[in-house]
Amino acid sequence: MTELTKYNIFIKLFLPVILGALGIMISITLLKHLPIWLITAISIITFILYLITRKVFRDSEKLVYDKQFLYINSKRGNSKISLKNIKGFTIKKTNIKLLGYKIITCNLEFLIEHKRIKSTIFWAFESSFEINDFENMINNNKSY
Repeated sequence: MTELTKYNIFIKLFLPVILGALGIMISITLLKHLPIWLITAISIITFILYLITRKVFRDSEKLVYDKQFLYINSKRGNSKISLKNIKGFTIKKTNIKLLGYKIITCNLEFLIEHKRIKSTIFWAFESSFEINDFENMINNNKSY
């Protein structure tokens, strides 16, 4: 089984965590010289950073696939989808670079019970071989 969303949480949290940690370190160094309203503002920013991190972890889905199925695991529940029920997989390149690697946005559309189409979006690095392997596997499993 191969994981598609290996770096999804890392990509989503990198910038908020780095900026938040930098802000906290600067505020701690200057804490003895800051007025009380600025300390309160820094505390609020830290709390917002915590809420963002918690939401990202709660809402993130883990996508794992094998030769026949795609497994979607999240806090809301688990799903097992046949690769034949995947109707679309689009990759959109972005202009965002993180640690020197380009980021891509992947949109996956699939059929669930009662012939409803559902989709999920995740981020990955452009050089990720799992994305290319998954796209080839979907193209090989499509029934025309």
